[in-house]
Amino acid sequence: MYLNGVQGNAQPYRPVEPPAGTFDYSRIEGARNNPNVTPEFVREVHAMAERLGTRAEYPLAMMSFESGIDPSAVNPVSGATGLIQFMPSTAEGRGTSTDALRGMSAMEQLQYVEAYLEPFK
Repeated sequence: MYLNGVQGNAQPYRPVEPPAGTFDYSRIEGARNNPNVTPEFVREVHAMAERLGTRAEYPLAMMSFESGIDPSAVNPVSGATGLIQFMPSTAEGRGTSTDALRGMSAMEQLQYVEAYLEPFK
């Protein structure tokens, strides 16, 4: 697991230019200098937030708190995995598994994050 983009072979950080008039993502600790927070990822978080009727910084802050925005993060005690630390039973309820989530990119996991958040819309 890594936080703030610090991991052996991580790609160099490229600042994400948020859409005009949006939140400054560098204020979210886990997003700052994180190679998973690409322009593509930010755009998809915005689209997901719009579909959910919320602001993009809220799910982004949640993912930062839960995993440091690391899709491969695993809690060694509970087995919770991924961007929002899916418990095994929660992952199965969304049609996947913690093993499958662990092998997905941040972009790929966003569909499961959205599926999890949908009932709270």
